[in-house]
Amino acid sequence: MKAMYFNRGIKGMMAAALLTAATTAGAGPAAMFGISYTIQSGDVGLTAKVISDNRKNRVVGAAGLSYYPWSPVKKFGIDVSGGYLFDGVAVTAGWDFLKSDYHVAAGYVNVSDEKSGSTPPPSDTGSGGGTDLAGIF
Repeated sequence: MKAMYFNRGIKGMMAAALLTAATTAGAGPAAMFGISYTIQSGDVGLTAKVISDNRKNRVVGAAGLSYYPWSPVKKFGIDVSGGYLFDGVAVTAGWDFLKSDYHVAAGYVNVSDEKSGSTPPPSDTGSGGGTDLAGIF
């Protein structure tokens, strides 16, 4: 009976991660480097993830690889997560498939300040207030 509820939890987590990734697919991906913690085994490790969005203050999907140097067994993990990207810091929670454990992670992300689809303001290249005819002739 416990395995049935456990499998539902994993399926729900996967659906949430895929939905998060699908709703943020318009932006460019980013890399995250930080620390991770497994909930049941209590292992602390280093993690590298691909985040679905590189713009700050967004809900994100993530996939990553973790290394747990102090773990007695299963020193590596592969995860799928969902989370939030703040200004330079991402916090995620998800499922680690190799360790069969829930995990949370936080780390640095190089964020973009540009809005998707926006155009930069026109630059003022003229020398005065009149019409510049140099480009016409």
